[in-house]
Amino acid sequence: PHHEQLLAWLLSPEATVLGLTPEVALPAAAALLLLLHPVSPRDERGTYSVLTSAKALSFAATFALSTRARALTWAVSPSVAFPVASPASAAVCAYHGFAGLALMATLIAATHSPRRMAVRSAKNLLGFVGKVLACSVEYAVLGFLVAHGVPLALDEAAKLAVELPTLIYA
Repeated sequence: PHHEQLLAWLLSPEATVLGLTPEVALPAAAALLLLLHPVSPRDERGTYSVLTSAKALSFAATFALSTRARALTWAVSPSVAFPVASPASAAVCAYHGFAGLALMATLIAATHSPRRMAVRSAKNLLGFVGKVLACSVEYAVLGFLVAHGVPLALDEAAKLAVELPTLIYA
């Protein structure tokens, strides 16, 4: 039940946290949580846990904000856009799920080497802080792609599939 309340709040155009919009509040909360994270720079496990936390917070905040942005630009709510009341609409939901996972996996695999090189360069330039920043940016981009880019690409592909017969036979 709590996730439904959180989703309703996130998708509300009037949503605020302590007077701040979610676009400001979520990244600020993520940064605050990361700053409060205990770390022992000489302990490998401590640095690994900070990096993992930075990735998770960055991905989650960006995913939530991208979902909010996408939902606020829709003319109807997501539950109305894809109701799972009929086999056809259930097939559309399944297509979005499986095709989205496949596209996301392809993006992650295709960009693995450049992302690793960017993280190594940031670490060489700025040390541990650079590595944390690079990993945060990397996972923020992935969060955006998963929540906004992949559904947008799938929607455009679905539109093209509907229009393709008229384009071919025109």
